[in-house]
Amino acid sequence: MNRIIGLIVLVTIFCAGCASTQKGPVQEEYVLSNTLKYAVCPFYYDHKDKRDMARTLREIFTTDLLEDGLIIRKKTSVDSLLAEQGIQIGQFDLEEMVRIGKLLGVDIVIYGEITKRSKLYALVHSNITLAAKIVLVDVNKAEIITEYEKEEYRNAGLLRIPTGYVAAAVAPIKGLQKKFEDKLTFKLAKKCAEPIANAFSKDKNSLSTPPPQIQDVSYEIVENTAKNTVRIDMGVVGDHGCKVMVYVNDSKEGYPLTHAEGEHYKGKIELPFSRDQINNEVLVKIVNSNSVDSVKAISLK
Repeated sequence: MNRIIGLIVLVTIFCAGCASTQKGPVQEEYVLSNTLKYAVCPFYYDHKDKRDMARTLREIFTTDLLEDGLIIRKKTSVDSLLAEQGIQIGQFDLEEMVRIGKLLGVDIVIYGEITKRSKLYALVHSNITLAAKIVLVDVNKAEIITEYEKEEYRNAGLLRIPTGYVAAAVAPIKGLQKKFEDKLTFKLAKKCAEPIANAFSKDKNSLSTPPPQIQDVSYEIVENTAKNTVRIDMGVVGDHGCKVMVYVNDSKEGYPLTHAEGEHYKGKIELPFSRDQINNEVLVKIVNSNSVDSVKAISLK
């Protein structure tokens, strides 16, 4: 009975297969400009058994970002300058990253660190766990843009439920082979690059997408002298699939218009003040799905 309970606990603790986790980022919403220059520093590791992983991770990570279109200093150029200056990458230091960025003449420095490389063999089970931390530093502002940590792991053996006793005994040993660690390193590098590529893509999309157009604006002012209030019936003709807001009296909160049909938007804006208290100019703002907007000022007569 105790053996069965122990087996259940073991299965509960170790999840089968491969998986990944991540921590961060500091800023949930950030955009990386495609006009900036980037540099990827050698990944820091605290033990020589992580050296090969650090080198491979950096190469795949950098290649992935280059394929996404980022302007990145060549690895040989970065490494040569660091060697000339006698700089060795250690644990993260903001001032040091800013100094390196200025020496390299880049806008953003990307720091990487191998935070975990472990192999566990427990007779009927084996596990490989790899993890890395990424920090993006704005060189000009001397501040961290974002940082996050990603982890990849693979289980083998009992929890993969192999067929037969021989497979059950051999699977944990095979699970520690280098080819599986190489696969995890590849996946980890890809996932470390993903948040940066996504933030970069937002800027590419906004630059490649023309601003939405406002073709026509109509309005009618309806006064209620008894209640000393005003209603503005707005109609806007603009690009399809956008959000349209109207700003009255320099208000920070706009009044949304409803999509009627095609390129037509309309809405009734109830204002708790009289006609003479309304500015003679309102702003109409149209925003497309890529968050690119256009603003048009309308004079009220």
